[in-house]
Amino acid sequence: MLDDDNTARVETNKEEEFDAKMPDEKLISQIDAWENESEELYTQLKRIWDENLQYYKGMQTGVESIYGKQSRVVENRQFMSIETMVPIATSRLPDIVVKPGGEAEQDQMDASDLQDILAYHFERVGIQFKAEIFLRDMLLKRYGVFKPCWNKEEDEVDVKWVDAKRIRVPKFGLDVQAAAFVIEDLEMSYSGIESFFGETKAKEVLETAPKEEDKLRKKNFIVKEVWTNEYVCWRYGSRILKKEYNPYFKKGGGNFFAVPKKPYVIKSLFQTEESLVGDTDYIQQTKALQDGLNQELRMIENIARKVSNPALLIDSEVMSEEQASNITNEEGLIIYGKDAAQGTKIRFEAPGNVPQHLFADVEQKRSTMDNIIGTHSTTRGEREGRETLGGRQLLREGDLGRVDLIARQLERALDEVAEYWVQLIKIFYTEEKSFTILGEDGVRFVKNFSGKKVGNVKPMVKAGSTLKEDEYAIQQKAIILWQNKAIGLKTLYKMIRLPNMQQAIDDWIQTTSGALLQQGGGAAPAGGGGVDIPPILQNNQAIQQARGGNI
Repeated sequence: MLDDDNTARVETNKEEEFDAKMPDEKLISQIDAWENESEELYTQLKRIWDENLQYYKGMQTGVESIYGKQSRVVENRQFMSIETMVPIATSRLPDIVVKPGGEAEQDQMDASDLQDILAYHFERVGIQFKAEIFLRDMLLKRYGVFKPCWNKEEDEVDVKWVDAKRIRVPKFGLDVQAAAFVIEDLEMSYSGIESFFGETKAKEVLETAPKEEDKLRKKNFIVKEVWTNEYVCWRYGSRILKKEYNPYFKKGGGNFFAVPKKPYVIKSLFQTEESLVGDTDYIQQTKALQDGLNQELRMIENIARKVSNPALLIDSEVMSEEQASNITNEEGLIIYGKDAAQGTKIRFEAPGNVPQHLFADVEQKRSTMDNIIGTHSTTRGEREGRETLGGRQLLREGDLGRVDLIARQLERALDEVAEYWVQLIKIFYTEEKSFTILGEDGVRFVKNFSGKKVGNVKPMVKAGSTLKEDEYAIQQKAIILWQNKAIGLKTLYKMIRLPNMQQAIDDWIQTTSGALLQQGGGAAPAGGGGVDIPPILQNNQAIQQARGGNI
């Protein structure tokens, strides 16, 4: 016998039943219910999106309504901070690792091949560019969206960036798979609808299309793509254009995933509840400070205009009122009249001063905003006064700890993209494929890879692999390891990112061998210990040591 809570759960599940076999009317009714459920969150987010995007673009503190000679200055530190964090968090391609499911040699080889294939696909789809706009959405619109998919035209895996404005999700659910639904607004042309849904459905769309729709391209149509973990359907108005079981999961088995999953990856910051979407963002947290900063900068500029243009006092004996009215404050001004040169009958009023507390307030607001967002002048590449290399390094490391929060969310998103790609490879690589992959050590060929070779593997993106490296620290570490005989020359040159590495290695071996032979020695040493640092590294080290003082 069920208790009241269990009965309520059963009734809720029945109300939210979603199946490709259901009549179209019931599907539409369920989609309507989901849209109503998401409306409160969506309405709140629309206001935040509009406000955040305006501030990001510099339309701040009523600047658009200021006319005349009043100051319209905007110091957009929010834009500066976001465009500091995004390049740092996406400065490198993700470093993908695939852990094999077993210890057998074949398992190791298959995992290594899959790792290279995934890395190749990340570069092929232009993941750095897509990661940049994904992070901007996460910072400005509170969440970023990736959509892993199968590209039928290229017959290969793909990932799309989806504008957060086009996605509706329920308010509750910590991740995409826990959410009851995801609804995406697709803009499709008539030919696209005809190609995907067929000519009959395309004509129905054209006949029932309303006169006005909220779309970017007026000739397109808004089609709603509705996903649960098991099913997907496409709706236009009161019509279901297509419905089917999740096309990225095989019912009969042979999957990488244990259960079907929605093809969406959604990440957010500052989540304090059981929700996909965070409760706040950097723009909203610093909006009042940004407004105060703009207002005080405008006050300074408006006051400076007045006090830097002092009044000119002229005695009536010097000239007539009509003559005085023609005098301007242009450079090289000439004033002619009786006793004008005496200095007692004509003078400029002493100019006033801008209150000093305004400058102090401006600096305080700048500092507070930098502390909240975690991007100080050092991270932005600016210099303030006399600084040491060590001091700048400590400040930068503190900022990178904050940027790392952004990078971790990106890496988690790319983890999920890689996992979904493995699922797609598992079911769609029905025939063997070969890849030519360009690595750091040259060209590598992956031959005859198919979905059958995907076993119980675990793909993941290395933590911190997308962040910008501290090249100075890496170079110093490389030199220390080389001097302590812990690495070879190849690894040394790799760590310092020396171009034409193989040519440099050959040149070093030949140079060292020739020097030893002239001295009557034997073969050139293979490792580091006891061997002098190559000249190029000596120069590099000297330069870096010189930077250790004041800069």
